[in-house]
Amino acid sequence: MREGENVAVLWVVILVACIIIEVLTVALVSIWFAVAAGLALCALALGAGTTVQVIIFIIASAIGMILFKKIWKSKLKDKKIPTNFDRYIGNEFTVVETIDTLAGKGAVSISGQIWTAKNVNEKEIIEKGSIVTLVKIEGSLAYVQSK
Repeated sequence: MREGENVAVLWVVILVACIIIEVLTVALVSIWFAVAAGLALCALALGAGTTVQVIIFIIASAIGMILFKKIWKSKLKDKKIPTNFDRYIGNEFTVVETIDTLAGKGAVSISGQIWTAKNVNEKEIIEKGSIVTLVKIEGSLAYVQSK
């Protein structure tokens, strides 16, 4: 095999491997490398040297990932995935353990389930048995405010 044929085989192997990885992971990560390998293969067909092909591969990969990241972030920006418990926001619930946010203590019963609770007003302590309003849920924390 000549050097050009070896390089062509390398680009085809990278292209196919990246496509296979992309199909198996469905993460839109390796597709940019597949596109870049295809562009490098086109550059080879047009007579570009190995250095130029590698530069094209690197630049195309970087541009693809950067553009995708920007587009993806803008589409996901401020999009909150709702949960079943989001329907309880704004409702009132009972404190089952005194809520002292600064001390990291407190719990509230939400529809029979006990949630670790924090007061949105961190300095205020809410006593057990008090009624609170659910303001938001972040992860496994219920943020409440006194009534």
